[in-house]
Amino acid sequence: MPAMRVVVRVRGTKDSIEDVICEPHVGNSITTSLQVELMEFSAVLGPASTQREAFVTCGLPMLEVALEGQRACLFAYGQTGSGKTFSLLGAQGGKNPHMLDGVVPQIVSELFRRFAALEMHGIKYNMWASFVEVHNEKCRDLLAKQDGSGEQPVSPSGCEPTRLKLHELSHTVRLLLIRVRFG
Repeated sequence: MPAMRVVVRVRGTKDSIEDVICEPHVGNSITTSLQVELMEFSAVLGPASTQREAFVTCGLPMLEVALEGQRACLFAYGQTGSGKTFSLLGAQGGKNPHMLDGVVPQIVSELFRRFAALEMHGIKYNMWASFVEVHNEKCRDLLAKQDGSGEQPVSPSGCEPTRLKLHELSHTVRLLLIRVRFG
């Protein structure tokens, strides 16, 4: 597995979908009617791709690498309204569970499923994670307790990775992480 994978998700609209040329579900190249050359990526999730295909293409390989002891990061980038929240969290920012779960809830569910199987064999584990939003050069720790106004706290000096807090995960907070904090 390469050290870094670049995956593009195509989200078309009625007006623009004809301009994008890619596999409807999962492929590895994309072009537009205005562009001559073909662009290749680790994967291209086409406009008909499902949340499950996004998880299998992006989340599962990242989870496998993390379980092998390597560091892993899922990074979404795009303009406002391009589908980052839908892809990562699911419908309505993670409030609509199950079939439309995004990559993050599916990763967390798979991780706890695997660790539950290990616990049945007497293996104990601890997990830590961070979940950060970067917007307008400010960082929000999305797993931190909300402040008095119901907002996630903002890093006082922009984004400093050295000050990022790791949060311990457990079965008891799994549903909180998946369903409440993301909504």
